[in-house]
Amino acid sequence: MSLNSLIDAENKGPVFIHSDLAKVFSLLPYNGSKEEILDRHIKFLLKELSEYDLWFPTFNYDFTKTKVFNLLSSPSQVGWLSEYFRQNYQEWRTECPVFSISGTGQYPIKNSKNIDIFGSGSFFEKLLHRKGTFLFYGASIQSATFIHYVEQISKMLIYRYKKEFQGKIVTGGTSKEVKVKFYVRPLNKYLDYDWNKIYEDLSNAKLIKIVQNKKEFMNVFSISVDALFEFWLKKMKENPFYFINEKSIAWIKPIYEEKKVNFLITDFE
Repeated sequence: MSLNSLIDAENKGPVFIHSDLAKVFSLLPYNGSKEEILDRHIKFLLKELSEYDLWFPTFNYDFTKTKVFNLLSSPSQVGWLSEYFRQNYQEWRTECPVFSISGTGQYPIKNSKNIDIFGSGSFFEKLLHRKGTFLFYGASIQSATFIHYVEQISKMLIYRYKKEFQGKIVTGGTSKEVKVKFYVRPLNKYLDYDWNKIYEDLSNAKLIKIVQNKKEFMNVFSISVDALFEFWLKKMKENPFYFINEKSIAWIKPIYEEKKVNFLITDFE
């Protein structure tokens, strides 16, 4: 078994791992306790991808309500594997409320009191510039938060609006005030993405790499970050509604065609 075949030779940057352990549970022996199983998978990834820095999303959405992000104790809310990595293997965690990441190797960003989550200086920008790779370890394309970076960079984002959240980051016995900005879904409105189309288009463009002839790896695939960025950015510039599904387009497009301006927070809140 090898995951190295999923990384393009020219991509020496970090491997960003979206995980869903339920879909790769049987990839390795699953005897023992929950902690032993999780540890087995982390060690497997560290060994298979030993020449790369590994990044895991350790997103925690409580900050938007509590206005507090504890760098040391706020758990990852995006899967057991990422939380186990955070607790036992991380070398650092970024000071980004809501969308923090944990990893090994070089710390990716400059800490700031004014954080534009998916803007200039973000961890996704660094991942792109360092020629990284996305590894979907049991997770589906639906977990690709990178889509929000592309939406923002395109400057054609119609159906979300930027919102600011103020609060504090707590680290040990110290804390600091921060402002966090990112584009959110319209409040109390339906909005979803056409994930089946998105995946099929990536597959047809041969951007998705799988482990050939290995049935046990059927739920594991990778995508080069720079190739994904170029493909998605081109799609969105051709059609700003490319990512979202028909039900979302049905109510969003008429409003946009009438107003000719992108959504603002005052439209919904």
